[in-house]
Amino acid sequence: MAQQTPAPLPTTRHPSGNKRKADEVPSEDYDEESEGDEDMEVKWNCDQIRKMIKMFLATKEMTQTAFLKLMGCNSNSYGRFMKLKGGDSGGQNGVYWAAHKFFLNREAEMKRKSTAKTPAQKKRKADESAAAKKGQSEELFAAVERINLDESAPIYDDCDDVRKKSLEFMATHDISTAEFLRRIGNVNSKSWRDFVVMKGERKGASNSSYVKAYHFLEKLRIHKGEEKSAKRMRAEKEKPEGFPLKHDNGMHWVIAGDK
Repeated sequence: MAQQTPAPLPTTRHPSGNKRKADEVPSEDYDEESEGDEDMEVKWNCDQIRKMIKMFLATKEMTQTAFLKLMGCNSNSYGRFMKLKGGDSGGQNGVYWAAHKFFLNREAEMKRKSTAKTPAQKKRKADESAAAKKGQSEELFAAVERINLDESAPIYDDCDDVRKKSLEFMATHDISTAEFLRRIGNVNSKSWRDFVVMKGERKGASNSSYVKAYHFLEKLRIHKGEEKSAKRMRAEKEKPEGFPLKHDNGMHWVIAGDK
């Protein structure tokens, strides 16, 4: 059997062969099909762009609505693009090209600001920032660790909520994935990757990442003194035993009744 080659980066041409000007952005009613900018550097594939979008929005620097407005994309195209999987899945969607251009410009701006400082200034600033962040992280993790929570306590956040809160925590506190996994209980990186790319309230419930991340986030909530959300309160009322730790792939048997 012939070996499969890695998925290529999306092309910068529309299937019809037409090109698009580099400064053209998809209009609000622009749907699924889109050409790539003729002179744009193709640096990231579709899966990478999806991950970058999730991490950027998790920082809450900008709302999803404002992000889409800035890119000139509509929510329907965005929803379709984000549901796809695969390095070359979504290359004809306008969201891919608009987001790609956004992150290229963002990267260039960060480099421009970085080069404006002298080497000594940059090193001093980096050292100070790294030390401050490390100190803050250590204090936070130590405080969370002191919270006493039964590891067998019921789970009241679904899988999507745990994924979202985990990404937001890492982005907000500038914590690497490796550090996060170590702190929540030495979670296997492959297990985490499998869990974090899933979508669905019960998708990934049997993954150990779900349980350990939830318990960490619950202790973090208690440490910060945050109130329970309405969704959380509803879950406690409807499922006092908590969510089952069983993966739901969405497939169910349907038995037809007698005619």
